[in-house]
Amino acid sequence: MDENEPARRAGDDDPVAVIAELLGSLDRGDWSFVDASQPIDLTDDRTERWPIVTADGTLVGTVVRLGVGPLDPVGAAIRTAAELAAMSARFQTEARRARAEADRDGLTGLYNRRGWERRLAEEQLRCDRRGVDAMVAVVDVDDLKPTNDTYVHRAGDALLCACAGALSSCVRGTDVVARVGGDEFAVLAGEWATNDPAAFVGRLKDALAAAGVRAAVGAVTHRQATLLDDTYQLADLAMCEIKQMSRNEAAGRSGVAAHRELRHQPTWADSRASGF
Repeated sequence: MDENEPARRAGDDDPVAVIAELLGSLDRGDWSFVDASQPIDLTDDRTERWPIVTADGTLVGTVVRLGVGPLDPVGAAIRTAAELAAMSARFQTEARRARAEADRDGLTGLYNRRGWERRLAEEQLRCDRRGVDAMVAVVDVDDLKPTNDTYVHRAGDALLCACAGALSSCVRGTDVVARVGGDEFAVLAGEWATNDPAAFVGRLKDALAAAGVRAAVGAVTHRQATLLDDTYQLADLAMCEIKQMSRNEAAGRSGVAAHRELRHQPTWADSRASGF
């Protein structure tokens, strides 16, 4: 679960919270809601129970009626509400699972472009709220097309997965790693990375080299009162210019294009990782 996901509370269309509040508002001693963390006597044949279970089988609570036999109209309404809450809980779990799958890259398991944009927006709110900085890096993998052409696509897939694993090994639990394009990855790291940008980029480079991945890395520090999406665009620009500089150097043309400063002057931009 993302740390930005709101806590459960009534009024947010949460079926468990709604049924719990409903029972709490009724002066009915014969009905109660038992949270999943509380024990319940399953052997008591004097009660009827309606468990509320999510689609993945997690019990979130149980509506309990003390007594058996016919229900009065209010009791019948409560039972219907409990059954609807159980059904809604399952549907919401499925919906969350579908959203999570839609945000993930099928090959690497990282966030995809959609997931990256969503997490970027969430982190923007967090940075604004807490007044903290962040770091964005864009990584472009070299030689994907030649690898696919020479060794078939399975080798290219292995290269991308190696890059994903290397980048993921460099970040902390709350950071974000995404595959935002065919051979392009993005990393959003928290304030810890901004304390020493050179060390952060060096960490990425070392991990990529150890994994046998050759790539261009551009990284930019996000400062307060700026947009993370702008920081991402600058990091992408830094990566592109670094890639071009490397091409120029490889071709023996190390003139102005290879040595000029980045036009937007990001806080940090680093050269290539070597290896593959």
